[in-house]
Amino acid sequence: MKMKKSVAVAAAAGTLLLGGCAPDRPAPVAQVRAWAPPGNGITRLPAREVLKRSSGALHAAASYSMAGSMSEDGMTIRFDMTVVDANRTGTIRVGDGTIELLAAGGNQYVRADQAFWAAFLGPKGAKQMAAVMRGRWTKATKDNPQLSKWFDAIDRDIDRVLSQGLGAENGTVIKFGDGEALLVTNRFEGASVYVATTGEPYPLKIGDASGSSITFAKFGEAFPEIKEPAPADVVAVPEKTRKA
Repeated sequence: MKMKKSVAVAAAAGTLLLGGCAPDRPAPVAQVRAWAPPGNGITRLPAREVLKRSSGALHAAASYSMAGSMSEDGMTIRFDMTVVDANRTGTIRVGDGTIELLAAGGNQYVRADQAFWAAFLGPKGAKQMAAVMRGRWTKATKDNPQLSKWFDAIDRDIDRVLSQGLGAENGTVIKFGDGEALLVTNRFEGASVYVATTGEPYPLKIGDASGSSITFAKFGEAFPEIKEPAPADVVAVPEKTRKA
């Protein structure tokens, strides 16, 4: 009897041990979906409202970069610009010449190479200007509005395309970079605007029949501080060369 009892006890203990060491069931695998930013609703709006909101988003942007080409006074200019709040800095290339632009502290400054001055002042005027400037900046003021036009030209082109009304119509949503954009076109002006469909409705690229093409990027990103040049690096434009 004692032997049968011991066997029974051992069997019961074995059952408990085996039950405690039963193989684990695999844990359920969580289904992870890639996160996608919500749409901003512009695809449901009329084209004119899309452009209005895109223009507002661009002007409200804290920072961004833009680069491209456009026509101005019969010339093709190429530019690369960084905008931070009301300040901006960048370069414009006209033919073989280059002019640097700097807007900071409510003031505008330009600095150009001799090839740029030669295109507007002729060889003699360019030589005189180079001797005076010596790589320094000059301030754009009401006395030399021709210098301010280089800042205004880009803004005018952007505002003109984004303010188009009659003829503007929505196209399709297309892949643009890492996201998507709504294409807005104008059959009368030959203009096209690619507007972001997620986040702020920023214009990502604009163009028109004249050959202008501007691409925007890096919205809200951090850029080096844009500051006014030191007073010692600024010189007045000579009176006799204020023809550019």
